[in-house]
Order: sequence, then structure tokens, then C-alpha cells
Amino acid sequence: MVGTGTDAVDWIQWEWKYTPGDFNGDGNVDIVDGSILLGHWLEVDCQADNDWCAGSDINCLSQVNLVDFASFTQYWLLSMF
Repeated sequence: MVGTGTDAVDWIQWEWKYTPGDFNGDGNVDIVDGSILLGHWLEVDCQADNDWCAGSDINCLSQVNLVDFASFTQYWLLSMF
């Protein structure tokens, strides 16, 4: 049931609305999002309560690193076409 606050429902709603790499939520993956990622570069305290370093920890492994940057560039390139 939508809106119950259960983890499964919240995950489905988040997955539907969220575009990986679109950290500012404007619907585009662009240089603004890149600057957000770089602002969190090499942070190691990413977790759910800080929104995985404002989404910059794309793979949710508690740090923003080259793996997240590689994922970001993939989404950035896909958004150009």
C-alpha cells in the first residue's frame, strides 16, 4: 500500500523518482551534479542519515571515490543522448 512508510514502498517510490547522478534533483545529470560529487570527493562517512553524502556515494558503500565517479560519468553521458 502506497504511503504506509514501509521500507519496500519507500524503496519503490525512491527508485521511481531518483536518477543516479542527479544529485540536485533537477532531472538532469550535468556539471552542477559533478560539482556536488566533487564537493564530497573522498568522504568516508557516507550513510543513510546524511543521504549517502547527498547522493554522491552512488553505490552506498560509505565513501565517495573513483567507483562513484565512474558511475556518475556513465549517467552523465547517457543523459546527453
